[in-house]
Amino acid sequence: MAQKGKEEKQSVSRVAIYPGSFDPITYGHIDIVERSLEIFDTVIVAIAYDTSKNALFTVKERMRP
Repeated sequence: MAQKGKEEKQSVSRVAIYPGSFDPITYGHIDIVERSLEIFDTVIVAIAYDTSKNALFTVKERMRP
């Protein structure tokens, strides 16, 4: 139970979402993720599927680590 007059410190996680097709992934994409990790606690790379583009790689291939 918190005492009156004292503030409880809460942990705040900073999360970024980086969306894109990443087809193909480039050193520029990797650089942005690496630099983002210096600012954010977590970076979520959201791989999009764009039906209007002729993809070089499948979504599954782009999700490989």
